[in-house]
Amino acid sequence: MYHIPYLLLLILLAMPLQVRAQTSQEQKAPQVLIFNSYHKGYSWSDQILTGIESTILHAFPGADVRVEYMDTKRNTSDQYLNQLFSFYREKYHNQPKFDLIFACDDNAIDFLLKWAEEIFPSTPVVFCGANSIDTKRLQQLTNVTGIMEYADIGRTINIALELQPEATKLVVINDTTITGRNVGEELTRLAPDITSKLEMIILPDLPLKALAETVARLDKQTIILLLAYLRDGNGTYYDPEITARTLSSAAPVPIYSVWDFYFNHGIIGGVLTSGYLQGEAAAEIGIRILEGESPAQIPVDRNGANILLYDYRQLQRFNLSIENIPRDSVVRNINYNEQKNILFLHSYSSENFWTRAIIHGIEETFTRQNLFPNTFTEFMDTKRYTDKPYLHALTQMLQRKYTQTNLDLIVVSDDNAYNFILKQRNFLFGNTPLLFCGVNYLNNAQWLTAQNITGVIESYDILGTLQLGLQLLPETEKIFIINDDTTTGKANMQRLQEILPKLPGNISLEYSGLTSMQELQQKVATLDSKTIILLMSFTKDKDNYRFSFEESARMISEKASRPVLGFWDFYLGNGIIGGVITSGYDQGKTVAALAIRILRGDPISSLPVVEQSPVTPTLDYDILKRFNIPSGNIPASVQLLNEPTSFLKQYQTLTYTILTIIILLISLISLQAIKIILQKRTHRRLAKLAETDPLTGAKNREYLKRQLSIMVENAKIHNTPLSLCYIDLDNLKFINDTLGHNAGDSYILLTVNSIRKHVRVDDVICRVGGDEFIILLPNCEKEKALEVCRQVNEDIQRRDILPGASLGISSGISWLDHTTPSTAGELIEQADSRMYREKMARKSQTGTTIL
Repeated sequence: MYHIPYLLLLILLAMPLQVRAQTSQEQKAPQVLIFNSYHKGYSWSDQILTGIESTILHAFPGADVRVEYMDTKRNTSDQYLNQLFSFYREKYHNQPKFDLIFACDDNAIDFLLKWAEEIFPSTPVVFCGANSIDTKRLQQLTNVTGIMEYADIGRTINIALELQPEATKLVVINDTTITGRNVGEELTRLAPDITSKLEMIILPDLPLKALAETVARLDKQTIILLLAYLRDGNGTYYDPEITARTLSSAAPVPIYSVWDFYFNHGIIGGVLTSGYLQGEAAAEIGIRILEGESPAQIPVDRNGANILLYDYRQLQRFNLSIENIPRDSVVRNINYNEQKNILFLHSYSSENFWTRAIIHGIEETFTRQNLFPNTFTEFMDTKRYTDKPYLHALTQMLQRKYTQTNLDLIVVSDDNAYNFILKQRNFLFGNTPLLFCGVNYLNNAQWLTAQNITGVIESYDILGTLQLGLQLLPETEKIFIINDDTTTGKANMQRLQEILPKLPGNISLEYSGLTSMQELQQKVATLDSKTIILLMSFTKDKDNYRFSFEESARMISEKASRPVLGFWDFYLGNGIIGGVITSGYDQGKTVAALAIRILRGDPISSLPVVEQSPVTPTLDYDILKRFNIPSGNIPASVQLLNEPTSFLKQYQTLTYTILTIIILLISLISLQAIKIILQKRTHRRLAKLAETDPLTGAKNREYLKRQLSIMVENAKIHNTPLSLCYIDLDNLKFINDTLGHNAGDSYILLTVNSIRKHVRVDDVICRVGGDEFIILLPNCEKEKALEVCRQVNEDIQRRDILPGASLGISSGISWLDHTTPSTAGELIEQADSRMYREKMARKSQTGTTIL
């Protein structure tokens, strides 16, 4: 009864929550349009787009995001912009209204401030990358807000002065594009402050080559500031990456900037405006608008989206201390160890037998050479995916993943990865050294080393495989060739054509052509007894059905009426009779050996392409028996798989095993006897070590406790005298502090040797502290013990270890009184106490410090 009001309350509270949830759900798929001032592939705007798209799609996974590229880096005339206006007005005239528009960089912003209301009436606009903006026009619009692009030139120069305090002039590189003019205005505003510290020189917008020559002539007292250099005075456009690399390679001093699209391409860093952060910040504002907030309530962010970013490689290149950059800086490309970074790019999937064999060969070779580089591994999976959109997406993924990684070497396996990286290498990785393996055919192998490329050609032996098949089956008159039209298949066919003239003249060839697997199986099942089959590659049939190498070999061999030859190791064990086999493992070992040489400093120019990789004639014994091939036809050099062990070999093995066991048993018995003897010796040695001081060879405190108790009992039983001397070295600390601990050890050894000279064989010397010793003197009266201490002291005092140092010992004696016998512990305490009194008495007499 009393719970009903609470239930009603919960229902009432849930109702608005449900409405809000539905409203939120309805807003899950907003329509978003992005106006990009520039063109696809321009790194700055690509980063802005990435920042916007990733942030918007994270908040609204179903958002429809469209992009318009205005291409105004290369087209800036009023006529062009007017035509764009007409085009966009027509294009979007009857389109559904967008929920939000982004304007990226000044040209797109100016365009939309002028014409947005006419093309996209009442649609909210968020801008980013703005260097300057029409403030009056902006104030008239209530549906526009965004984030300014702030180039922090002043702080960048100040940090440069911290790194180069000897600098006397600032050389500025800038152009006359809209971006260049806007950032130039900021430079002009800062000029009075800059010129109070440095002579400022602004270079003309020369062509890049001439500009690099000018930069190369600058002296070491120069700070170089690269602002906007996107187009020279002749109108030639340059990619930022090319600009940065060209100028950096020429410059005798570091190059600073205020934009991150130059970063990782040669500049040292600075307070960098980040395209991605600009896009991300704009998208965060956009999300607020899409969730219902009015643009009029969101003020323009005028602080930009900057990051303090420095390249450790450039700091090292110019011997600049990382300690002089601000503590809140991000330092990239820093390597705390000497590990090399290697990217492995494999054509196929991680499950592919051939690829796994290559990886095994590489890893084993590295391990044997004690080389453990920092590796990155990517699998392109191009047995299943080969379309251009997929490869484009793969390129974008690699760019995003490795743009900030300093790679020392790239290793690719097989044709697809090799051809892909040839096209994309400069874009993705610059001139990073490139190694390849598993590549079937190269047009000009010698040309590659000049491009910082070398590797291992997959030199499979088609001719050797066919010759082996003809030797096994000399009655053969026809060879049935199975091949597909994949990249591998085309390379196979090219090699086959090269070796055809070397085949016997009586041999004819028949080709499978483009066929289905079912048709191929029917064909191989009906071949006559004078035909053998060569399986080159059949991983895709005419129906575009795909097979792994292993699958195709099994499916063909199971139906074949004649032996199937092959020249790759992944066919073995899947029904083929064999061939002259090329191994992925050997490919991996060979390319790894080249990689090791490169990582250890050998230039690629000294490593020509390996055109003949290892091959091994190999046959499957089970398949030989299936086709009743005489053993006399098998060459002696062939490696046989699955060969059964003969009865004689089995018997010999058993005999050898029994003899070996008997010899082992005798050896084990002998070894056990020797072991027992050695163990006893070892136990005695360890027991001695356990009770011995390692420096002096004297007994230790544990031995003292045990042995003194025994001596006390024996003296009581036999009523014999027992004396104990407690000795402390004088001034050992002074010796250690003055001459070092080696001299102190010499002093300790000197004392022990002196004691040994004046005691008997049965007397026991024990080291009980750093500079404290106890001598056990059985059958010795106290007078004799006092004499021993006196002789030892006189002996030591005659030695000259350190001039001015008072050497010697302080000693105390205790003895066993049979009328009132003391315990072992009491004897030690008595001697220790008397030693201490003697030391204090000497100190008061001489007025010196005895340590």
